[in-house]
Amino acid sequence: MRDMVWSPTVCKGDIPSARWIVNFDLDLVDGLVLAAVLAAYCPFLIPTHFRRMFTSTNSLEQNLHNNIILSHTLHLLHLDIDIQATELSDPNPVQLLMLCLHLYEALPQYLPKKTLTLSGSLHHTFTK
Repeated sequence: MRDMVWSPTVCKGDIPSARWIVNFDLDLVDGLVLAAVLAAYCPFLIPTHFRRMFTSTNSLEQNLHNNIILSHTLHLLHLDIDIQATELSDPNPVQLLMLCLHLYEALPQYLPKKTLTLSGSLHHTFTK
C-alpha cells in the first residue's frame, strides 16, 4: 500500500522502506505504517491527508507532524478511540497494541460491499 500512497509520480518524497513490525512502540512511532493501513481501507484520505506526511523522518518534529495527521484522520473517521498525536510520538506499546486491535475490528466496515448505481432524471422519482 505504501507504493500507492506515496508514489513518486504524485508525491515529492521518497517511498517509505518496507519493514517488519516487531515492536509496537519503535516501529510505529513515525505513523507511516498506520497511515498505510488506514489508506488501504479509506483511500479517499490519500490525497487530502497522507500525501502531506514525511516519508523519511529525521527528527521528532517530523514524527509529531505525521502523528498529528494520523490522529486527525482517526478523529475524522469517527473511530471511537481517543489517542493524541503526542501519545503516538512517545508511544506506550500496550496502548498501540490496543489501537491496532481496534483498527482490526473497525476498519473492515469501511470497505464497500456492493456498488449501487442509480440512474434517473432530475426532479423525477425513481426506484431501485
